[in-house]
Amino acid sequence: MQPERPLKKVSKVTKNKIIDINTGEIQEKEEIINAYIDKEPDYVKIYLKDIVALNDLPKGLDRVINVLLKVMSYDNMIILNSFIKKQMTQELGYKTVQVLNNNINKLVNAEIL
Repeated sequence: MQPERPLKKVSKVTKNKIIDINTGEIQEKEEIINAYIDKEPDYVKIYLKDIVALNDLPKGLDRVINVLLKVMSYDNMIILNSFIKKQMTQELGYKTVQVLNNNINKLVNAEIL
């Protein structure tokens, strides 16, 4: 079980201008709405090319890691289905989804994923 993250306060200010038709007086109404959302977890800056080099993986896998990270949630979950894989395949310029699957398997075998 993950420890609970502290909440972050977010405020939204809305201003409404109301004009009295009879007098032409401009009245302004301001409303502040406060909400509390989950704070983003701490992060570490890493360089994908270094991960690939340190694990002695073929060049180009940093691009695969990059597209995978784009769909990763804040809870470090990557959910892949055939539609998402097809989009990734096109973004990477691969001819088939199998090439993407093979590269994902290389990352799994290297225990990066």
